[in-house]
Amino acid sequence: MGKFRRALSRRAAILVVVCAGLALGAGPGAGHPHPAEPESGAVMLDAAGCADGAYFAEATEAIAAVANPGLVSDCRTLVEMRNYWLSHPDNADLPAGHLLRAWGRGETAHLADWPGVRLGNVQGEQRVDQLFFTGAGIGGAIPPEIGRLTGLVNLRLGGNEFTGRLPAQLGELQNLVELFVWGANLQSPIPAELGQLVNLEFLSIFGNDFAGTIPEELGDLRSLRALSIRDNRLTGSIPSRLGRLSNLTLLWLERNRLTGPIPPELGSLTQLTSLRLGSNNLSGEIPASLGGLGDLTELWLYENRLSGEIPASLGDLAGAQSLLLHNNNLTGSVPAGLGGLAQAGEIDLSGNMLSGAIPPEMGSLPRLTALRLSGNMLSGPIPPELGGLGALEWLYLQDNQLTGTVPEEVLRLEVTEMRLEGNQLTGLLPAAPAGACRGEFAGRFCDEDGSAHEEAIETVAGRGLILGCEADRFCPDLPVTRRHMAAFLFGAYRWWKDFPEIEVEPAELPDVSEGAWYRTAADWAVSNGVMSLAGGNFNPAGTVNRAEAAQMLVAAFDHLQPSPETQGLFADLAGWEPAQAQAAEGLYEAEVTRGCSTEPLSFCPDRPLTRAQLASLLFRALPT
Repeated sequence: MGKFRRALSRRAAILVVVCAGLALGAGPGAGHPHPAEPESGAVMLDAAGCADGAYFAEATEAIAAVANPGLVSDCRTLVEMRNYWLSHPDNADLPAGHLLRAWGRGETAHLADWPGVRLGNVQGEQRVDQLFFTGAGIGGAIPPEIGRLTGLVNLRLGGNEFTGRLPAQLGELQNLVELFVWGANLQSPIPAELGQLVNLEFLSIFGNDFAGTIPEELGDLRSLRALSIRDNRLTGSIPSRLGRLSNLTLLWLERNRLTGPIPPELGSLTQLTSLRLGSNNLSGEIPASLGGLGDLTELWLYENRLSGEIPASLGDLAGAQSLLLHNNNLTGSVPAGLGGLAQAGEIDLSGNMLSGAIPPEMGSLPRLTALRLSGNMLSGPIPPELGGLGALEWLYLQDNQLTGTVPEEVLRLEVTEMRLEGNQLTGLLPAAPAGACRGEFAGRFCDEDGSAHEEAIETVAGRGLILGCEADRFCPDLPVTRRHMAAFLFGAYRWWKDFPEIEVEPAELPDVSEGAWYRTAADWAVSNGVMSLAGGNFNPAGTVNRAEAAQMLVAAFDHLQPSPETQGLFADLAGWEPAQAQAAEGLYEAEVTRGCSTEPLSFCPDRPLTRAQLASLLFRALPT
């Protein structure tokens, strides 16, 4: 597939292990009798093999193991965990090549070769320091014995089908730096013992079924750099003690049921780059202290019950690229200082109770692609300065109390969509789109109800991988541009890899400015072979066709293997560019795409890819 040869930081490394067809023949541990097989058909390991070196490659290693009680204990613990999981009814259908079934057998007889397990030097002693079980389909509980693996530095259990709770014994893993247990079906509560992990830097437990409150003890994780607990059922307030996490760069608590005010102490997190608190029930005013977060690139406070005025200090967020405050109860005027957010690509203040004039300073944002001020009580004329927003694609000023004529400078904007209806404007007005929202609707967006892509759109948008074209519309039939494709794939890749820190290698993109909102995504896509240039240019406004999209997907995600050669599955791919045809057939075999018609089976390779189709592709390609 070609494609990923990049410098990822140590914390971005993810081990993807596929163990297919490994023999269950006898290894060095064959001298130990195995217990009778349970009803699931699983072959059990003998923990005694840890003590006498049966699971170690050489006699010298066995001797070292006996002299290393920590490694012997780790081995015993893994055997116990493995035997428990394989005897659990929820795991009866795990395939023969599953990583758990491969342990201690054939080519993986030795502990150092067990899939998903890595040994390392922990404080001068050889220990099990990493477990990677991401997306392994394991059911049953996470055994509390996992707390005995005290050498663990990295623990990744996301994307499984666990039952029960996150063990409190995880708090005993004092060497743990990374804990990723997202989308694993875990129940409430979040154990307060996690606050004992003094070396923890990354905690990602989003997309589970946690209820109850956020433990105050998480505020004691002074080494923490990223905290993601989004998409759960958490209630109560945001602990003010989180303001002590001085190394935190990412705080995502969105889509829970949190109440109370936003703690002003969060304004002390001076290294924070992303703060997402949207879709909760937070109330009170937006703390002015948030304006002191000089490194912030994302401030998402949408869909809460926040009131009061927008703090003028938010205009000091010089690096902010996305400011989402829509669907709250904010009052007062739009601060003129927001016109100083020179890096902003999206500002959404819609669905509030803002009044007064639109500040002409808003026309000074060179990278702004979306300005949404609809559904307020803004009055006065539309400033002609908005005509200077050369990068703008979406302008939504509808349902306000604006008066006067629309400035010619604004009408000349080459935007994808301009919404001005529901005001008191005179003269020439752009027509409202046929899909404009009216009345109540289900879900996030009004224009995909009943669509075959509705579930995919709602799910992918809920993960933050694709944003709507405005607060309540998705614009499902709009073609995907190359700049948006780069941004969506980059965001999806980071989501799929548990949001790693990625050192993006700059690419030669003469037609993309250094400050463009999608520049980092474009650099990533080109430098890693996900997208290619045409005539040396990126062509950001060009559209992506379906064949190109297939090739980009298999290039971006290494679990989507293309067909080794074309099989002639699609009637309209005969003679098509081989790499794109192979990618399309590979996606079809992986049930990611269904083509565009069945009689005969066709792919429609040259049709523009729509936003709805991209949502469905990502939905099927990246399951939780």
